[in-house]
Amino acid sequence: MRPLPPLAHATTDDGALVVAWDPSALSATSRAAVIVALRPLTDDLADAFWAGALDTDLIRYPVDPRAGHARLQVPAGRPLALTLITRDAAGAPAAGPPLRVAPASPPAARLLEGPVTHAHAPDDHVPLVFAGAGPPPDFDALARRVAAAVSGQPSDAASPSRPPGGFGTHQRWYLTRLGWSAPACAELAAVVRDRFIAPEDIAAWRDAPPPDALPLSPDADGLVDGLCPEGATIFYAVLAGPAPWRPLALSPVPPPFSAATRPGLLGPVEDRLGAAARARLEALDDQPLALAELPPQLALLEAAVAILDSASAVRQSVEEAARRFRSAPHL
Repeated sequence: MRPLPPLAHATTDDGALVVAWDPSALSATSRAAVIVALRPLTDDLADAFWAGALDTDLIRYPVDPRAGHARLQVPAGRPLALTLITRDAAGAPAAGPPLRVAPASPPAARLLEGPVTHAHAPDDHVPLVFAGAGPPPDFDALARRVAAAVSGQPSDAASPSRPPGGFGTHQRWYLTRLGWSAPACAELAAVVRDRFIAPEDIAAWRDAPPPDALPLSPDADGLVDGLCPEGATIFYAVLAGPAPWRPLALSPVPPPFSAATRPGLLGPVEDRLGAAARARLEALDDQPLALAELPPQLALLEAAVAILDSASAVRQSVEEAARRFRSAPHL
């Protein structure tokens, strides 16, 4: 059985620790990480530690092995076990030299927290506050619908029907992906705007799409937006033609993005995905990470670039990095 690496133990009131090690013992390694365990590590857990079965309780802090020390921000007030993990000659995780642990600063005096207060007189009906634009929900109408459902009586608060408008969404690093049921049509066109697309707008395009519409392949069953910047809120409408042009019902395609098999690509999709993937791979290399988060992050990265050709340099770099992280997750 492979033994556990050397462990140091600590508890800190403010979450700040300084760890130190002998850098001369790491002159041949290129990578190192301090692993912080949020549970006791006993000898009978050695195999589980190295196999990754304890990753839900481990946080990885990448460090410079030549520095000989690092400052960590760790969970405060709980017992921790810390160890240094390096890479052996074969590239696999290996135990590093023992750690020395000290508080980063004298513990600050703890102050009692003040009681929670409200600006209104307390009673049995605490008001709800809704963030964002728009009016709060119509609770009276909602109550009538719930009462009608319970009693089996028809509700007088049925939602009015209105023609479909544009679909709006916040742009994420893996690019907006929308899908629809592919209709039998001769033409498809996408309207992509940074302002709301009202039902009245769509009704006005019955004879022809607007000048800024982007053509899509008639057999497309989705789109991937490489045009709009991350963080922006963008609105979409997809029209099927020829005249009379009609709007399609759009829905987001969630990870792993397999619902749309023939999406149209808008803009520099490969360049956008390449820049985003590089930033996230660098963060996995350099930033603290709960090891349980590594598998879903790698799966999302691989799903994001799967739209690209298998010969794509971006896709190959992500797949190669995923293999490296999976072979040595502690690093």
